[in-house]
Amino acid sequence: MFPETTTTQTPLQPEVRNALVDAAASLFARGGARGATARAIGTAATAPVSAINYYFGSKEALLIEAARQTQRADAAWLEEEARQVRALETEPALLSDWFAALCLHRAVARRDSTLIAADTALQAARSDAFADIARDWDTATTGFFAEVMPLFGISQEKASMFADFFTAVPLMVPSASGTATSAWVISTARYLAGTAQGRWHDAAPWRERIERMASAADKQRADRGAVPDTPTAQRILDGATRVLIRDGAAALTHRAISEEAGVALSATTRLFDGRDAILRATFERIYLGFVREIEEQRPALPPASQSMDDFVESMSEPLDRADGQIRPELTAMEETFLAARRDPELSGLMLHLAATRGTTSAGLMASLKSPRAPTRTDAFLMSICAFGMMRSLRCAPPERRRTISRERLRARLAVLFSEEPGAV
Repeated sequence: MFPETTTTQTPLQPEVRNALVDAAASLFARGGARGATARAIGTAATAPVSAINYYFGSKEALLIEAARQTQRADAAWLEEEARQVRALETEPALLSDWFAALCLHRAVARRDSTLIAADTALQAARSDAFADIARDWDTATTGFFAEVMPLFGISQEKASMFADFFTAVPLMVPSASGTATSAWVISTARYLAGTAQGRWHDAAPWRERIERMASAADKQRADRGAVPDTPTAQRILDGATRVLIRDGAAALTHRAISEEAGVALSATTRLFDGRDAILRATFERIYLGFVREIEEQRPALPPASQSMDDFVESMSEPLDRADGQIRPELTAMEETFLAARRDPELSGLMLHLAATRGTTSAGLMASLKSPRAPTRTDAFLMSICAFGMMRSLRCAPPERRRTISRERLRARLAVLFSEEPGAV
């Protein structure tokens, strides 16, 4: 057993333990719970695999500890950020610069924390320990924005959209490089800040920049996620979706898919050129399902015919109407977002999302009575924030989820389409 004797190893215990936690956190960020194998952790920490059981009891317990320490570090960072904001003479004009810098720091400098936070939330459905950590993470994030946004003249009710955007945008930027990430994060964050303050003239150049980047993203898409239209292919994608929902993207192997779908292993390799192709096609299939669902609502809704309350009632909810659970296909989409941030080869998934950027949702949003006409960029931001909200829904009791979902949607509409232009 490791260590051999308590007497000789006691001085090294904190160092070995900390090395294991650091290695586990790094591997958890890059490969998820399945990708962070005991052997890989031991190798990265230059410690025998038996050390994991000695110090933590199991690899799962080590990953939980790594997630907990990352969550505490994140909370401490936000506490320090809040302290600095309180110490400044803040004013509304500073919001755009500050929020863009905050989101960019989250997306780039704290990339591993972002990935671990996202995976922890997804693991929450599979583990009570991860659920507790995810809940604390969400509480710290929403609490931070509820505290600091009023200092910039934004009400606490509207603050939730900033929290949701901050949570989701680092995972949903359509880029494989730091430069592209910076451009997307800064542009969308500044557009959100401008519209929240009713400064639509100031926000317009950022919307135009987003439109140009989205157009370029559309041209870059080499693989548009075509879905083979055969019964066997559909069975494979059904199986892939179930694996995604149950075990996450790291478990999405050809063998796992063939076993889940009940088809020959050779069929998965013949119809799809690798795991990434299956993931892209699965994403496309789920996405098109939501498109059809939204389009079914559009014919009955004339332009500018709905108040905000009516619009909230007409929108599709992310929850199952029967039991209040999060719709499984949304979990599958979240898993693909996380996989795309870990693997640059999958950045095309985000390019697809940006290129379409809420085209269908924008059509539905045209039914909203508002001081200005909704744009595709507004729909894109609405989608980003809706996925950011998913973390709060996962952490909430089932009986509270529907209320939270509607409150957050109202907040998004209030931020983007305030009845009083210029009001904050």
